[in-house]
Amino acid sequence: MSGKWKTCTARRKILVIAAILAAFIVLGALLYIPCWKYLVSWRIESLNLPEGSVEVYPVKAWLSDVYWPHIKAEKVLDCEMGTEAAKEYIETHNPAWKLNNIDIVGYDAMSDTAIYELDYDDEYARNWNTDHCVHIVYFKKVFEWW
Repeated sequence: MSGKWKTCTARRKILVIAAILAAFIVLGALLYIPCWKYLVSWRIESLNLPEGSVEVYPVKAWLSDVYWPHIKAEKVLDCEMGTEAAKEYIETHNPAWKLNNIDIVGYDAMSDTAIYELDYDDEYARNWNTDHCVHIVYFKKVFEWW
């Protein structure tokens, strides 16, 4: 009788552990799906930016499967010091982990997966100086092994 009870307890322990692991996996997936946009937006918003930089367009993020599954987020700033000086400032005043998967380019840089694109943005050309533009781009492949 005692041996049967130990076997049942061992099976029960394995089932409880498996159920807890399955719950963590499901909960992690369910939390990641609605929270990915917040996490990516926070990554860009938490950067130390140059003084006097003005947000032209807020952070916009999306999941896309163009070419490969990826997460893309962009923010456009107008910075009086110019694109190259702003890029240098951002790269020197932020830790490397914050700049992982982030690229700082001019707004006129070409990209076939851009969210904000200067070629189709007449309002920006009328109201802002394109030489002072800073385009912060977050780009990460969803599945790195592809």
